[in-house]
Amino acid sequence: MDSLSYAEKESIESACSVQKTLYGPAEYNKCVSGKLSALKAGPRNIDLSGLSYAEKEFGRTRERSAQIAKDL
Repeated sequence: MDSLSYAEKESIESACSVQKTLYGPAEYNKCVSGKLSALKAGPRNIDLSGLSYAEKEFGRTRERSAQIAKDL
């Protein structure tokens, strides 16, 4: 997961948190593996030029908030 952005890592962690908590490391690793496969299969550099300023700012704010929460 070293090549992923902070947002991508956080998204995968969030998506697989139930498996980690309830079902243990083996299920968590399966979940992460599945999410990484899906990410590899999808587009990586999405064109954001069609988004409004407010939409772009919303995404930036969410990333900053997630980083601050992680640092706490």
